[in-house]
Amino acid sequence: MPTLCLNEVILIEPGSIAEELGIPVGSRLLEINGRPILDRLDYWFLSSADELSLVMAEGDEEVEYIIEKDYDESLGLVFPDSLMDAAKHCHNHCVFCFIDQLPEGLRQTLYFKDDDSRLSFLQGNFVTLTNLTQTDLQRIVDYGIHPINVSIHSLDPLVRRRMLGNPRSLEIKSQLDFLAQKQVRMNGQIVLVPGYNDGPDLEQTLEELMDYHPMLQSVGIVPVGLTKFRDKLPRITGFTPKAAGQIIQRVARFQERARDRLGTRLAFLADEFYLLADQALPPADDYEGFLQHENGIGMVRRFIDELEGVRPSGPLSPRHFVTGTAFYPILKSLVDQLNIQYNETWKVSAVTNRFLGETITVAGLVTARDLIDQVVVEQGETLFVCETMFNTDGLTLDDYSKADIEQAMNTRIEVVANHGQELLKELSC
Repeated sequence: MPTLCLNEVILIEPGSIAEELGIPVGSRLLEINGRPILDRLDYWFLSSADELSLVMAEGDEEVEYIIEKDYDESLGLVFPDSLMDAAKHCHNHCVFCFIDQLPEGLRQTLYFKDDDSRLSFLQGNFVTLTNLTQTDLQRIVDYGIHPINVSIHSLDPLVRRRMLGNPRSLEIKSQLDFLAQKQVRMNGQIVLVPGYNDGPDLEQTLEELMDYHPMLQSVGIVPVGLTKFRDKLPRITGFTPKAAGQIIQRVARFQERARDRLGTRLAFLADEFYLLADQALPPADDYEGFLQHENGIGMVRRFIDELEGVRPSGPLSPRHFVTGTAFYPILKSLVDQLNIQYNETWKVSAVTNRFLGETITVAGLVTARDLIDQVVVEQGETLFVCETMFNTDGLTLDDYSKADIEQAMNTRIEVVANHGQELLKELSC
């Protein structure tokens, strides 16, 4: 089967401008207003104008279409890829890279390391900026690609280079300076690695990052994830409960300084630190709008509050919840409360990550095989699993679909969103 060009039209939306003009499926978009279309951002930015000259390749001919439309009205062209271009590959050699810690034999897409500012804008990915030229940075400004999520890790050039293994990592301050001066909104991330950036370097980096507020809206601090597949990789240890507690104290002190100076805490810790240290999670207001919720920051707090704030309205039936070992104590406590309140006997099971190693404790990295091997389901129970176990194609890390798991366990599976309101909606069904 021939490979589709990424600028090839695979569908025309019914009732659209493209349908009215008779633009054929299979044609290729070449230019808008005399500028070549390199990717989705070019298309979005240039096609938003109200007067367009569209050049399409139709077979061996180039056909020009002159269009007048409302500003931002869609042309109705559908392309085979969200980027209309190949994603930019990561050129770093990060000591903490999770992909380097995956075992062999998984689907190939799991081994691709993207570091693409367009995916940061489109999908929320964090990028290091190490593969961007000045032209690329200017394009972010010209097209209004923000907020952009930046993997900062450290503002000390030597520490950052040691962590990323790329000489271009030294340019982070000048890149942040440029983006901030050009009014590009950003969110930052620091992957905290013991012995690298978790001590005085963290304090210094956070102090310097205050200078980028308000264009830097938030900084998420997450712990390094370590699998059991680290042969031939730099020796790194994970955080102990004591070390996690020290990080909480260090960041809390910074948050007080940031609030006094900026009116915001600016930096926020991943839930994992509090769970590991067995400390109470901050109240919802402390997360200031949950800007980094999808980065695992405030996710547990929001879940708890939503589950406590909503009550099921319909009949309830036997449920069995599955999660990772980190979230298990919290979910178990919440479900125990619901059992008492509604006279139910719902169950909660924790799945130990034997596939990647027991230090991986989040539900999103639980594999189907570990789930099948460890969880016993009684007849009539519905098994509730978190949507983060599945990718956008509906597959687990080890390539199982929901239907595959249902067949293997001979039970019904419900995939639920990772917040309390959606969970209770499912409970009421």
